[in-house]
Amino acid sequence: MKPLLKALLPSLWLALFVGVCLSRSSVGPSATPLLCWLAATGMAYVGLTSPGQLWALLARYRLLFGALAALSLCIVAAEALAWPVAPGWLARLPPQAALLWCVPPLALFLLNQQRLQAVMVVFGAVCVWHLVAMPIEAVYGLKLGWHPLALLPRVAGPLNFQASGLASQAYFFTGLFLAMFYMVSGPLHAGRVFKKLRLSGPVLVGLTALWLVPVAAVQSRSALAGALLACLLTLAAQLRDRRFLRMLWPVVVVALLAGLGFYWFLFSANKTGLDLRLPYLQHYFVAALQWPYVLTGHGFLLADASMLLPGLTPVGHSHNDLVQILYSWGLLALLAYLAFWAGLLRLVSAGFVKKGEYWPVYALVAVLPGMVTDLGFQLFEKATFLVFLTALCLAFDQQPAKAPPPTTPP
Repeated sequence: MKPLLKALLPSLWLALFVGVCLSRSSVGPSATPLLCWLAATGMAYVGLTSPGQLWALLARYRLLFGALAALSLCIVAAEALAWPVAPGWLARLPPQAALLWCVPPLALFLLNQQRLQAVMVVFGAVCVWHLVAMPIEAVYGLKLGWHPLALLPRVAGPLNFQASGLASQAYFFTGLFLAMFYMVSGPLHAGRVFKKLRLSGPVLVGLTALWLVPVAAVQSRSALAGALLACLLTLAAQLRDRRFLRMLWPVVVVALLAGLGFYWFLFSANKTGLDLRLPYLQHYFVAALQWPYVLTGHGFLLADASMLLPGLTPVGHSHNDLVQILYSWGLLALLAYLAFWAGLLRLVSAGFVKKGEYWPVYALVAVLPGMVTDLGFQLFEKATFLVFLTALCLAFDQQPAKAPPPTTPP
């Protein structure tokens, strides 16, 4: 393969993959056929051009990749059993099945520093866009996002609309774009992206606190919980400098009081609670265990009117990540999914936390509340987040760690 073509193809693949992940959504057109093509071409490219590197990656993180492969196969098997395999079946297949196979080529392509920088610039631009656009949406009702759902009028203090569309749309924001901020700011703080551009501790904490503004505009309780917790964890990582702590403690107190006020004033009225979520969670869990094909599940695309509870708002899912996987794709898929989380957490712990680098934890914390109280991996945005985070962690873990930013002695 010619050197120019060999260098160009990964960049084109990355551009197309990032474009698909950021432009498609759970409520948008299916991206499964295109993602299948990306997964096939990406794996074929790295297998042909750098087989040694690919096999070394798969062998080093065999638990993680074994779980990803098993989960993808379980999804395909569950959908094939639930729906007849006929023309058009591929478009109905959940895109998660193809997304998982994109992790190896994505991780290897991000080893190139120029490609990594380009992806981070795109992520940063998307973060800035949401930082500005979502409060404007919430206050003035101007539809600035690219998702197809319309804004939901909902007066809550100065906020007149639920930013980013209908209630379910809010979770798409927390599922990908909120966590994307931590995937950008964390590596910048650690000096992993640009040699001469590194976020200091106070700037990182300030940006994290500033991000609470669009989170408040979303009017999502799980988003606020995740963002506040990630903000506090970011602050805790900077407490080695006592002068910095003395300077910032009033800001922390004000931020906590403001967060509590936002929760009480904005999010308590006209929002569904455990009286809706818990019955559906129990209903789906019992139905999953009573299903004779509990190993393979009902199929995620299978609409079943019997799952609607009389007297409650019609909801088509269990409001829980793990229960929904058990119901939709079966026990084998759930075990594979848990194995994937075990591999990811081991990677984050050994490759980052033990080395004093915590940004993957912030990103996970920002998303987890929404995965516990609403759909998780089944939403395209949250699946995309897990793929991006996993690939970034794999790429950075294979590079030598940068020296931590200097801190002022206490």
